[in-house]
Amino acid sequence: MGWTRATVASTVAIATLLCVGASAASGVGGTPPPAQEVAPSAPEGAEAVFGENAAGDIFFNQHVSGARGAVRHADGSVTPLAKTLEGRGDMGSDGRLWLPISGSLWAFGADGSSTEYPITTGIGTTTTGLNEVRGGIDGRIWFIDTQRSRVGSISTDGTGATTVTIPGDSTLGGLEHIARSDDGRMWVNRSKGTLYAVSDTWAVSTYAS
Repeated sequence: MGWTRATVASTVAIATLLCVGASAASGVGGTPPPAQEVAPSAPEGAEAVFGENAAGDIFFNQHVSGARGAVRHADGSVTPLAKTLEGRGDMGSDGRLWLPISGSLWAFGADGSSTEYPITTGIGTTTTGLNEVRGGIDGRIWFIDTQRSRVGSISTDGTGATTVTIPGDSTLGGLEHIARSDDGRMWVNRSKGTLYAVSDTWAVSTYAS
């Protein structure tokens, strides 16, 4: 069957639309595509990034002699911190970065503040083995103390510190990690496999490996 005048007209119209679409997509002869937003990243020279709060403040160590912590804000400016960041920590519900450093809890604010919250033992000393921190669903800051096989938490204002001893002995290995679950409990493990779940009322459930 031969080409009709209507068929030719339709073919020309479709080809024209395709050419216009291609030009627009490439930004030639039409409206250029919108620019893509790029998520903020730590500045060049960042040694290690520890976390980002809801406001877009990024906490990191600067790669300089005697590395110090710093905060990069969403507008690109940088605020120095008084200490080097270290340890396994987490962003708190208050927007601060919480880390275990030398047996104490430290909270670092986007304004450059560095606040220490010593955790005492039963005999009043602060020589602890805090080695990991996690924010709980309850908004509190949870931690594990490997020296005394205990789990604890504290309010983000630094009050109400409470701890509970995890059952078991050294034959099961030391406490290693802590994580939050959707049901509000915090889960910890010993290095040889035993799991424990700690509720916000300090009930401890054991799940042997």
